[in-house]
Amino acid sequence: DQNGTIFVSFPRWKDNVIATLTKFDTNSNTFSSWPSQEENKIGDADKLQSVLGFEIYKDIIYVLDQGKIKDQSAQKGSLKVVTYNTNTGERNHTYDLSDYVDASDSFLNDIVIDPIKQYAYISNSGNPINPTHQHNPSILRLNLNQTEGKVDVKVLLGNHHYSIMPDMTYWLRINGTHV
Repeated sequence: DQNGTIFVSFPRWKDNVIATLTKFDTNSNTFSSWPSQEENKIGDADKLQSVLGFEIYKDIIYVLDQGKIKDQSAQKGSLKVVTYNTNTGERNHTYDLSDYVDASDSFLNDIVIDPIKQYAYISNSGNPINPTHQHNPSILRLNLNQTEGKVDVKVLLGNHHYSIMPDMTYWLRINGTHV
């Protein structure tokens, strides 16, 4: 952040991930739960469940919680964006994305903030390894100006739009190997 604090996320894809959002202490080379261990409580959809992406702008950290613990689907309310003050650790807002993405068919991957227009753009890679669901990636736009009531989210790209689908005819070479 602007003060030099290093934040690191550990998605809960394996056992024994104590905290999904941490602060790294460069003096002791240790990680500590951030903003607290309580905010990283497993099984409470209101708390951080499995953070992969986040972005910091000024003194606000925008945390994208994909909600997935190991190979389980995310529980209702755990797919969200949470904002915290980086100086105090105080939670500012929670934006529940559960009404806009299917928990069993989503993989919320990354978040980018437009601080001028006050939008967050979120990539949802879909879940291509879930055989019972159709792989349907999307890009979401979250209005950050709204702090109460129903969350204002628009699906900008989805429904198998060609620009966000993999090109299965594309091949490349890595060290001479056709991949």
